[in-house]
Amino acid sequence: MSEENKIVPALDCLKKVVGSNEEVLTLLTRFHWILLLDPASSLGHNAAVLRDIGMPKLVVSRFLMMNGYAPLTAPQRFKAIDDRALAMGFDPNKHSFGDAINSFAAVSEDNWKHKVGILKKWGWSDSEFVTAFRKQPRIVLIFGKKIEGIMDLLVNMMELKASFVAGCPYILLYSLENRIMPLCSVVRHIVSKGLIEKESYRLGYVLRCADECFLKAYVGKHVEIRSELMALYSSHKKVT
Repeated sequence: MSEENKIVPALDCLKKVVGSNEEVLTLLTRFHWILLLDPASSLGHNAAVLRDIGMPKLVVSRFLMMNGYAPLTAPQRFKAIDDRALAMGFDPNKHSFGDAINSFAAVSEDNWKHKVGILKKWGWSDSEFVTAFRKQPRIVLIFGKKIEGIMDLLVNMMELKASFVAGCPYILLYSLENRIMPLCSVVRHIVSKGLIEKESYRLGYVLRCADECFLKAYVGKHVEIRSELMALYSSHKKVT
């Protein structure tokens, strides 16, 4: 690569967008391949588009720091993606706008339709998908196989309605094997023993609990079957 014609212009462009040499270094540590894609040809234009629609400079910088690919999308497509995010009601002042742009840029139209099709197969309506996407745009980045596994567990094993997941889409981002399965197995066992009513717990809240908090509330509390619950939890929980 030419230092004068390639590297220096690229570094200058990155610094203008993210603000400092230190932040450029952090960015290149995360996405070292950015220099190969000639950021000067698209990044400056796309950053200007974001500022023009009202995204604060600090948010633009953070967006680039967290998303290496989307800001380097071809300018014409990037503008269309921005318009799409605005049309869906995303606010440029919020980080969710950046998540929406990243999702639109990363997922092809065919793959998008595939993900929507999977969720509709499990009972989501078009409006529920739109609402869920607005809450958590990264749901379309999840592998279809993982979506299938989580929906199967929650709908068939936990006997929840598909609309429950649509209302708490962040659940789809959790690890099926290392969070959802261990916690749901414990809760289901407690319910089967008649120690709590099925309607008395909020699974969305349960899945957001830190491990220590969950073990204290749902394992340590039930002294009579504590060993059973701990064994069940440990059998599913992967060691990380």
